[in-house]
Amino acid sequence: KPHQCDVCKKCFTQISRPTFNEHIKVHTGEKPYQCDVCKMCFAEANYLNAHI
Repeated sequence: KPHQCDVCKKCFTQISRPTFNEHIKVHTGEKPYQCDVCKMCFAEANYLNAHI
């Protein structure tokens, strides 16, 4: 059974607590991952990695 975010209703077929916590940052505005070059901040590590 898929899991669903209470905020945006996005469904996750497989989700772990760390994955869900990363997703919630999209809604809270938390952006703890910062690019060392341009100082741009990201909510998820994979967004920072894609930026680099």
